Amino acid sequence: MSEEQSPRFGADPILVADRLGLLTVVLIGAFFAAVLAAILPVQLFNPAWLYGLSGALIDNAPVALLGFALLHLAVYLDPDNPILQRRRLNLGRLALAAVLLFLLLIPMQGYLLWRGLGGANQFQLQQQQIVRNELQQLRNSINKASSTEQLLGSLPEPVSRSLGNESPTLPLAKLKQRLLADVGVASKQLNQRVDQPTRAEILNLWKRSLRVILTSMFYTLAFAAFALRGDNEFTLLQELQLGWRPWHINGESQ
Repeated sequence: MSEEQSPRFGADPILVADRLGLLTVVLIGAFFAAVLAAILPVQLFNPAWLYGLSGALIDNAPVALLGFALLHLAVYLDPDNPILQRRRLNLGRLALAAVLLFLLLIPMQGYLLWRGLGGANQFQLQQQQIVRNELQQLRNSINKASSTEQLLGSLPEPVSRSLGNESPTLPLAKLKQRLLADVGVASKQLNQRVDQPTRAEILNLWKRSLRVILTSMFYTLAFAAFALRGDNEFTLLQELQLGWRPWHINGESQ
């Protein structure tokens, strides 16, 4: 007499499929909630909003992909469940929209990179122009001064403090020569301080853009593995693979 097998609680494929189907809705719903919270209100022509859109999509895409994977696992466990089959078709069309959206992120990131580089260059030019104007005004004040007292009175406070206590006793020509030399050194230092942050910004912009472009390409392929066109049984990625390798279809039909 064989021993009666003990019940395997939680191992019923139909019950597991039902739980996975529910988890799918939760994960994909969480993906949409996170993206909507990051992009509302919509500001299509605002670069900061576009950066937020790409960041929200890329950061939360793994959650949605996990939901799609669990849905297909649920359909595999319970293929006769009409609710899961209908959910697979509906969410498969949604995955197709995700494919298009991640494809659009690639040219959009190229636009943001071009816009960011242009903005960084513009900012650098503006800063350099401000520095140039201030230094030119200082040179003019030094050259126009007819006495030591007038020269010292026309100098900005930081410049006056840098001269020291002996400056009132110096001849006017020597004092002008010293000040003009200091202005030349200050000009080089200020230009360096303007250039360094801009180079760092450009490097960060390139890094961010490269990350978004490469990640968008990978996520496009990932969502294509679950995307469905109409009532087609094959996913978009499978359709592309079959299109690239037509001899497989011919070989099967022979």
